[in-house]
Amino acid sequence: AAGLESGAITPSSRIDTRPGFIKVGRKVIEDHHHYGVISPTKLLTKSSNVGAVKVAQSIDRDTLHDLLFEVGIGQTSHSGMPGEARGRLMPASKWRELDVATLAFGYGASTNLLQLAAAYSVIAANGIKRPVSMVPVVGNPGGKRILSARTASQLREMLETVVQAGGTATRAQVPGYRVA
Repeated sequence: AAGLESGAITPSSRIDTRPGFIKVGRKVIEDHHHYGVISPTKLLTKSSNVGAVKVAQSIDRDTLHDLLFEVGIGQTSHSGMPGEARGRLMPASKWRELDVATLAFGYGASTNLLQLAAAYSVIAANGIKRPVSMVPVVGNPGGKRILSARTASQLREMLETVVQAGGTATRAQVPGYRVA
């Protein structure tokens, strides 16, 4: 989302993941297979850590941090759920090169399931973040635009390929529903 929103990538961008690994500091980050030059869609379909790192490295750190924070990573959901952990997202000013890399593929921050669902709901709601509630909400709960509708739509289409044939989560398909 940060790559699309910032303009660092477009759906037709090409990301060179050759030779199937990338060295960040002293750490070697690998993909399960060698994917070569891929699109952002294939990056998500195949869960390419190398591709994700390359995209994250092309984005301003503050931009990446701000988007993660805005979707709810590193803060409470204000759901009223007793004992909800806030999670952890370090300030971008403290990130090392490896922190940027690991954040790109889902490490380097801590969150709970509710916060993660709220973050994905921004994509489902055309870029609008709405309050999280454990009880039905009557009327319009309002919300805040986090992503452009275009970015949210592009990202939904890309994420749907993850559960389709050739994706890494085909068992997450739900007959009769779009799953991203």
